[in-house]
Amino acid sequence: MDLSLEASPIRLYHGSRGFEEWLEAKRLAGIPESVVLYCTRHRFSTDAMEGTGNVMAVMDAMGHGSVNTTRIYTHSNVQQIREAIERRNQLFAAPVAAVQKLATKVATVA
Repeated sequence: MDLSLEASPIRLYHGSRGFEEWLEAKRLAGIPESVVLYCTRHRFSTDAMEGTGNVMAVMDAMGHGSVNTTRIYTHSNVQQIREAIERRNQLFAAPVAAVQKLATKVATVA
């Protein structure tokens, strides 16, 4: 099965050769039967976005005409969100501490 971007679209309807290849690949990989091919589009989009950070590249790879469509397939990574919040908190911690120290000095002088 050719999955390159230059390949013609793979038709994966029940009973098609591509669909049978998908089922065989899924079986060989030990992927549970409950995982459907549609799930892989979400996983790919999310992994591609995490790996590149480039929504336009992901949009092109997915064959979407709109970033809004790509956003439907791309899910947030909770760990990345936590790390971003922690970085923000660290950036604000030093100035807040400096203001608190200055306020303490001012209060002791007054």
